Amino acid sequence: MFEKHASDSELNLQPGGSYFIADNREELNAKIEYELMPLMKEYFDEGLLSSARTDFSDLFYQEIHKPLYK
Repeated sequence: MFEKHASDSELNLQPGGSYFIADNREELNAKIEYELMPLMKEYFDEGLLSSARTDFSDLFYQEIHKPLYK
């Protein structure tokens, strides 16, 4: 999604692999909810990656059944 939506300068914001390393699906879901989602919210709230907001929101809901914004 970063490659699709990010400007050249925003590509530097792409989360690294450690956000996705987990021993099981439960651990991965927790990392997504408590690490990745807050990071992406911060980016969106700062006006970064604004064209990707809906796509990320949909992806998070599809993957862990939690909304990005409540």
